[in-house]
Amino acid sequence: MDQTSLVAYIQKIGENDPPPAVVNTVLEGRIFVCLERLAEGLVCKKCYAILSLLDAVDSDCEDLHTIYEVQCQNCQTTSIVDCEMNKVYAEEVDVRRNVLHDEHFGQRTGVKGRRILDVVYFANQLVCGQCNAILSLLDIIQEEAHGFASIFAISCRVCKTVCNVYTDKQHLVGNGPEKHFDMNTITVGSCILNGKTKADMDLFFSRAQIPIMDSEMFAAHEKEIRDIEMRLGYGNTQPE
Repeated sequence: MDQTSLVAYIQKIGENDPPPAVVNTVLEGRIFVCLERLAEGLVCKKCYAILSLLDAVDSDCEDLHTIYEVQCQNCQTTSIVDCEMNKVYAEEVDVRRNVLHDEHFGQRTGVKGRRILDVVYFANQLVCGQCNAILSLLDIIQEEAHGFASIFAISCRVCKTVCNVYTDKQHLVGNGPEKHFDMNTITVGSCILNGKTKADMDLFFSRAQIPIMDSEMFAAHEKEIRDIEMRLGYGNTQPE
């Protein structure tokens, strides 16, 4: 079994998932983001309203570095939203934060480092389920880590409802009821299929400032990969 077959299998598992409420062709796939910079970038440079990734009008992606142009629903101004550390951009955001810290930016989120986002799935959840206001990543009050996926608890600025926002989709393991996040299964599967170890995987992600997966979770996903191989008739993919 190769990585393409593994991804295709997981996508087939999720075929019955409901389609996203809003489809934006600018957003696609999974992206690496510096969470703090993305949170601070999603504030309109003119009126300081919270921006929605669903309003992205253009994107530029080079390797793992993604930049969006996002239009403000409030004043229609287009802001550059850089998903990665960028010195000039960072200085601009810091100036805005220092001037309007409390009123518009709130407290700096305690969640730092990089994360991997299924961007369409993630962006569609950044709307309060109670009042439909746009949620801000600056208002994350808690993170529940699940390997390379996370569930963020975000407080709505308008009605104070706490909403759970998932960074990735999940699929049933075997016949259920247990669920695994797609990104975790794909990453562990890629690791195994390429003859790499958990230590190799940990080294890469820790250098990228992405939280690593614990050994128990890795073992559970490794078992899932072996079960998928048997189900698809590929047998054993242990490196020779």
